[in-house]
Amino acid sequence: MKKIFIVFMSLLFIMCLVGCGEKEDKDIIKIELTEYVNNLPKSEIIKNDMKYVTNIIDSVDKMENVKEEKNEIINKVKEQIDKVILTKETEDIIKEDFKNYEYKEKYGYEIYPNARCYGIYNKAVVMFILLPADVLMNIDVVGINFYYPSEFTILVWHEHLFYSFDNLYDVENIIKKGILNIEDINLIRDIHEQWEK
Repeated sequence: MKKIFIVFMSLLFIMCLVGCGEKEDKDIIKIELTEYVNNLPKSEIIKNDMKYVTNIIDSVDKMENVKEEKNEIINKVKEQIDKVILTKETEDIIKEDFKNYEYKEKYGYEIYPNARCYGIYNKAVVMFILLPADVLMNIDVVGINFYYPSEFTILVWHEHLFYSFDNLYDVENIIKKGILNIEDINLIRDIHEQWEK
């Protein structure tokens, strides 16, 4: 009986060590990813949803085989982060292109603070921007409903051009040109609804 107890305790101790080692590996990966995010030159006017980025980093906790696949996991999560965070360099290009946008009178003459980045899809930046007038919108984008609090709209910037979610012709072009697909629009709606107010 004593031998069985010793064997049982030894196995329990080994399992604990293996579990603790895996948690430490996950924590190391998360620290490295957090440093990556902190060192990115992020946009200033168009806000990034850092809570969403934290959720991406925390997804490492649910992964298995982290010790063997550490570099793969880091690179995969960095790719996800890069699809969410808008950099200062890209923001500057968007602001410059907005000066030439044909509908800038409707959407404002500049991109105002409190704009949000809803992600980067096929090199297209999706933004929730402040409007110059008080407008309440509830629109349908290819069967996916978006409710906007007053004074905001969603614009898509791709290859120096802007497309609006509240313009049916623009939405058709976004889909037809493959800039966004239905899955992207669903994800954008999820980000829109979950954004921390």
